[in-house]
Amino acid sequence: MAIVVGALFGFAAPAQADHPTATPPGAEESLLRASETQTPGSEHAAAHAQQRALAGSGAPSAAGTQPAAAGNPAQDGRWGGAFEIPVHGIHAALLPTGKVMLWARPFATPDNEAVAWLWDPTKQLGDPARFKRVDPPLFTDPETGVRKPANIWCSGQSHMADGQLLVTGGNLASPSENPPRVDYAGMKTVYTFNPFNETWTEQPKMGKGRWYPSQALLPDGRTLLMSGLDETGSGANNKQVELFSPPSARGGQGKITKIGDRGGAGQPPDGGLYPHLAVLPSGRTLMAGPQERDSWLLRAPGAGSGLSWTGLPKTDRHRLWGSGVLRPGGTGGSTAFTLIGGSDFDSDQDPPGQPLGSGVRTSVTFDESKAAEGWTTAPPLTNGRSHHNTVLLPDKSMVTVGGGLGSSPAGPGIYGAGQWAATDKQRPVELMDPATGSWRLGAAQAESRAYHSTALLLPDGRVMSAGDDQNGGAAQDTAEIYEPPYLLKGLPRPVLDSAPATATYGASFDVTSSGPAPARAVLMAPGAVTHANDMSQRAVELALTRRTGGARLTAPARAALAPPGYYMLFLVSDQGVPSVARFVRLGPSPPGKPPPPKPKPAPVKPKPPSVLPDRRGPSIAFNARRGLRGRTVKGRVSDPSGVKRMQVAVTSARDGRCRSWSPRRRRFGRASRRACARPAFFSARLRRSGGGYVWTARLGARLARGRYVVALRAVDGRGNVAARTGGRAARVTVR
Repeated sequence: MAIVVGALFGFAAPAQADHPTATPPGAEESLLRASETQTPGSEHAAAHAQQRALAGSGAPSAAGTQPAAAGNPAQDGRWGGAFEIPVHGIHAALLPTGKVMLWARPFATPDNEAVAWLWDPTKQLGDPARFKRVDPPLFTDPETGVRKPANIWCSGQSHMADGQLLVTGGNLASPSENPPRVDYAGMKTVYTFNPFNETWTEQPKMGKGRWYPSQALLPDGRTLLMSGLDETGSGANNKQVELFSPPSARGGQGKITKIGDRGGAGQPPDGGLYPHLAVLPSGRTLMAGPQERDSWLLRAPGAGSGLSWTGLPKTDRHRLWGSGVLRPGGTGGSTAFTLIGGSDFDSDQDPPGQPLGSGVRTSVTFDESKAAEGWTTAPPLTNGRSHHNTVLLPDKSMVTVGGGLGSSPAGPGIYGAGQWAATDKQRPVELMDPATGSWRLGAAQAESRAYHSTALLLPDGRVMSAGDDQNGGAAQDTAEIYEPPYLLKGLPRPVLDSAPATATYGASFDVTSSGPAPARAVLMAPGAVTHANDMSQRAVELALTRRTGGARLTAPARAALAPPGYYMLFLVSDQGVPSVARFVRLGPSPPGKPPPPKPKPAPVKPKPPSVLPDRRGPSIAFNARRGLRGRTVKGRVSDPSGVKRMQVAVTSARDGRCRSWSPRRRRFGRASRRACARPAFFSARLRRSGGGYVWTARLGARLARGRYVVALRAVDGRGNVAARTGGRAARVTVR
């Protein structure tokens, strides 16, 4: 079913339960500030102090929201009005059902628990199904012994091959004096969320806790787990590298396996929190930032345990709170990964109490096909940013959304403070032009969205932006929807009428479409983003051959180009305008079965009576000897889902030129070569008969003696199309 996103209006958030607003038990602000300037350093201290102050007051930012500036939508894109959401958009993931999951802690409270909501973009204001609360399973708070929804805020998240969402780690406990804890403690918990029945399943625990971890789906369907503060609250990083093996069925139990450690002799370096991970066409996984030493390749793990890695040159600088993307490539995959913006601040070097780093404009790229060159300079942003989100778009462009200064005290022209500090320079999006490779400013959003903001691509080609739990208020949040320029140039969009539900590596499959002919097809992995780190998005180009009424596409040759799972399939016109996407599940052939053969071309001259079976559309029957008589054309059509529409075209041909019959004018039109390939269809009436329909098309007049071509087209109840045109059309003689 195609996903069509409806208009977005304001939403009145349901009343939330009251929560205490004091700092964690036994913790005084002076102690917290002192402890938080220790490992991992002052990069967290000022931010969390400001966070606690806001939680205590519940007051919105004094200047966090401003009217969006007007511009040229066809060049800059356009923001829609902000609408309220019932949770801070600190974590966001697009599910294969088209819904978006958002989760964070409850509004305006430091309570050690999480709330999670589903947002259905297809539902209108007032529809009770527009938002649905789906809190994670209950967990015993180690401070109070109270059972409450597990605090999966500050977790890692990514999609699995079967469409489930995998969430690892989170906030076990906050810094405190009693018990003594100098930093945040990470949870050992692992949860999966089934988007099809909207239920959670608790999985086996990891070896140690993880707070601010990263993860990546590998080509074999397992998920790599890495980094994050451990469960001790001492500020120690979890140095274990683990794999999550998925269960055999949704809702089942997976398995956690340790494959190695980091930071020791002969081991990969132990780096920063929320590092960027990306699977490359070689099958190796790139570790990239935020610290300079976070630059190495993990070789594909085997069936057993074991960690094999290759070191790379360091990145150019520390890029705390910067984004990272695997650049769009060709059908052979992308070998280039770019780190964008961020702050040049290292808690290991700067003494406590010093100002944190400001967001930078610069970017660097590592290209595995040119590995000897290391990290090379890439086109810079127009304005420096940290805490921003960079989203891949189906036309091969990218959009960088939001962000702020990195960290700064409050001051003139600055909204928020600490890690939420932002100025008007970060409100406009930045668009990467794939033709020039350079960034330029676009439309400005209404709300500053810095620390704890998210952005991701929706199935209709728009971009959702949410989060920032200070600008706009600590007791509320909004989301905004960005329409990229490709939707605002007044050009028609291709319509993806039908596509298979599954696709197999290396196999070809057919799709039907209408509107502008597709020039490109691309699979877009749905996003799963937090803290400027999208752990799932990627763009995968497909080989495309145009066909009458659609196209033949070829799936990626192997899983290293596109790990198994659900993807949004977009068709893109030669003007760069994408269709609304359909979700397709990509994966290997079932065990023990060979890959499906490539589809064979249809016969040129079917024998009468002509019957067209089409698994993606209705079956059409037409007797070439008896179907055209007098003033009518008749036949039968059937489909299990019903038949919405039946159309007929009658043409005569001479000297390579064709004329199409018009029932309204009761004559043939002008002769042209185009009419041979694209005849003029007119509607037939449908009448139920037995298990199908009898269709009748009235010509309005008798045809003269001669030879004619009858083309047929039918649409079933699901919108799938079957057609008999060109060489598959029926040849009829009128005597």
